[in-house]
Amino acid sequence: MNPRSPIALHDVLGQSIAVGTLRRAMETGRLHHAILFDGPSGVGKNLTAEAVAQCVLCEKPSGGVACGQCAACIKVLRRDAIGRSVHPDFATVAKAMYDPAVIGRKTQETQDISADQVRTVVLARMSLGAVFGRGRLFLIRDADELSVSAANALLKTLEEPPPRTYFILTSTRGGELLPTIRSRVQRIRFGPLPEDALCTILVREGHDPKVAEGVARDAQGSLTIAREKLGNGAKDGLEPWISSIEMALEDKTFAGALKAAEGSKGARDTVGAGLEAFAAHLVDTARKAASESSPKALRAADGYVRVQRALRQLDGNASPQLVTEALLADLRGMP
Repeated sequence: MNPRSPIALHDVLGQSIAVGTLRRAMETGRLHHAILFDGPSGVGKNLTAEAVAQCVLCEKPSGGVACGQCAACIKVLRRDAIGRSVHPDFATVAKAMYDPAVIGRKTQETQDISADQVRTVVLARMSLGAVFGRGRLFLIRDADELSVSAANALLKTLEEPPPRTYFILTSTRGGELLPTIRSRVQRIRFGPLPEDALCTILVREGHDPKVAEGVARDAQGSLTIAREKLGNGAKDGLEPWISSIEMALEDKTFAGALKAAEGSKGARDTVGAGLEAFAAHLVDTARKAASESSPKALRAADGYVRVQRALRQLDGNASPQLVTEALLADLRGMP
């Protein structure tokens, strides 16, 4: 899929203190090898991590600033079908990010980020050099979801990583990380986005300025909440979308799934809102089935995990159509 426009640190809105700290570190060549981005959801932590990744991996940086035009900068932002960067030296760790077989598991991660994922995605690469030689960066999303064994597996690497190997951990609950992890990272605080910054972002995404202003006022400084509010404004269009998903899952051929996926082309806000609604539907189904001791409870719960993974992929700017296709194939393949 096509990459998004390059993002520089100075393009990150509403986080001047965090961005200033990072820019000074990049300019002086003193970027800490392990950093915790701690703050509410939807305030730019993942976006900032991508900007730092560009700075670290850029082929011709100037004064710690990425050029935004070289192959490395473009690869950082180019996504595969499930929302992961295609740059081989920029890897993401997140709960249920990978199929179980890929990380040596028999079942999907449901409660936390497993030690299996840390060993496969992070530790297995430590003995190998960076593919392009500039460096490596690992983004660990929602690091408070690391299992105890996964966190312990990371400790030595976080303390003494190979040269030019960096870790960025993000969390909305940094205080819940193990003390041994917190002691090894530099904490950078991200605060709620100011209303004007949030409004600017929403307008850039194509929303009417007056609507964006009203939503920004009530979004508690979170782009995630703002997008949810905008999605809820299109509720009338969600029921047909959810129905098409259910019909596609019941179709014995894959034609229905392809038709449903085609209908999601380019409609990021609607797809996101639809997936949230479908996830809520699966939760209700699981609860009802559990109360009736029905085996459908586990299937609905498993489906919920897969939908949440799709939402993270969508949040990582993967194509709505590709996300929908992958999700439908995933759901149809459940036992």
